[in-house]
Amino acid sequence: MTPYDLALAPLVAMQAIAVKARAEVMPEAAGPRLGEIGQGAALRILILGDSSAAGVGVRTQAEALAGQLTARLSRRHRVDWFLHAKSGATTASTLRRLRLAPKRPFDVSLVCLGINDAKNGVRGRAFQARYARVLDRLRDDYAVERVYLAGMPPAELVPALPNPLRDMLIARLTWFDGLIRQIAAARPGAVHLPFDVTRDPSLMASDRFHPGPKLYAEWAGLAAAAIQRDRAALH
Repeated sequence: MTPYDLALAPLVAMQAIAVKARAEVMPEAAGPRLGEIGQGAALRILILGDSSAAGVGVRTQAEALAGQLTARLSRRHRVDWFLHAKSGATTASTLRRLRLAPKRPFDVSLVCLGINDAKNGVRGRAFQARYARVLDRLRDDYAVERVYLAGMPPAELVPALPNPLRDMLIARLTWFDGLIRQIAAARPGAVHLPFDVTRDPSLMASDRFHPGPKLYAEWAGLAAAAIQRDRAALH
């Protein structure tokens, strides 16, 4: 942290408290968090992460990332899927929850983590170490062969927060996206999945922090295309 950042820290902390007090609290999407869908070659997928993986911002899992992703994959596969996600999840809390979760094999996993670590002020090295341990658990306990690491949202989708809070959040999200890219580049079987959706804040949910249905659909399409491309190349 630079001297400039340290000087701004009290102001940023006060702004963050004020924003949190005013923020709309939205529930996780309702509906099943596991199931089987489609016909074709078998594909087992574990979707792991925070509120974005849990579908905050839409009413049902059918509209959320998991539902839209599995629906797309089911056009070519018999998809056996499981969603393990919780609002506010960080790499540290996810490690704790994974220790308690039932263990069974999956072919691929989509991991949506990093936003809460970034906004909570987690240090870069600690984040990378914990993220790597999450991936170790997926490999050792769940036999995951291929893991897709969701990137951070672009600056255009960061809500209209007061400055300097917004600028600092954008800088941290950009930094953490780079850290996730480094993890993927250094790890066999890991793929960074950029959050390359329409950069239109009006497509966000009413809380302005989470995707709305259209952005979840675009995100699911990106993930499905990457998974299907890699499955075709590997088989």
